[in-house]
Amino acid sequence: MPNARLLFLRNSKYAARGYSGKFATLCPADETELRRILEELDHLLGGEPGPYILSDLRWNEGPLYVRYGGSASRHRVDEYGALVPDRRGPAFQPLEWVTLPEFLLPHLDARNAATPNDLPSCGTSRRPVLSPG
Repeated sequence: MPNARLLFLRNSKYAARGYSGKFATLCPADETELRRILEELDHLLGGEPGPYILSDLRWNEGPLYVRYGGSASRHRVDEYGALVPDRRGPAFQPLEWVTLPEFLLPHLDARNAATPNDLPSCGTSRRPVLSPG
């Protein structure tokens, strides 16, 4: 984020779901670099409180998340080079032509096994729920 005000607006109650809760977007060159970055950042940030980003796949206890797709445009290039819509729904959905790397599969399994009772809320969380608004 270029400044604190934009960071606040991007995380406010009315921010677009596809961007809300995100502080930085990293675009690794390949899966090896993705894994290295996640492991290094997890060593520094793992388990710190932060927003739960529904559209992305959480790495370990957060606040790190993975998402395939564009970051600025609402379109992306598919496996054939065609420009297609980059849909961002309220849940993590891997692109239909992407095979997730093995090291992400346990995180996908954990996400798919979660129930609403597993998600933090103001009344049940042991960690504070931060809200910029």
